[in-house]
Amino acid sequence: MENNTHEEKKFFIIIKVIDGDTYTLDNGDKIRLIGIDTPEMRDSEKLDKDADKSGQSKETIKKLGSLATEFARKNFEGKKVYLEKEPGEDKDRYGRLLRYVYLEDGRCINAILIEQGYAYVYDRFPFTKQTEFRKLFKEARENKKGLWAD
Repeated sequence: MENNTHEEKKFFIIIKVIDGDTYTLDNGDKIRLIGIDTPEMRDSEKLDKDADKSGQSKETIKKLGSLATEFARKNFEGKKVYLEKEPGEDKDRYGRLLRYVYLEDGRCINAILIEQGYAYVYDRFPFTKQTEFRKLFKEARENKKGLWAD
């Protein structure tokens, strides 16, 4: 979960958590966290697909999305972070930068959200930390953390 690279890091501040997996930085960049997906908070095509796929109601999914976003706002908004990119795509189809985001102490926000039970592993595209994230997801569900609590 920690990033131990010794290259010089450029730090930014998360000025806004848009939703659980999308943030705005103080330089204006929008970041989409690599390898994770949090439930939707608003009506959208994706919400419809998620409801069909999961069997949960749209209202339930939106409540879970709000919980994930609240967790991210409470824990990450205003924090100093640095970014790491994955080989391959730099941006998603909405122009957001695809990145791992690390707190100043080296902990990966993407991993924290999964570990604490507020995100799914988004593995539609391969990524370096896939095995680690799947393990964290399995443990979060088994331990009923975050969204998986009773």
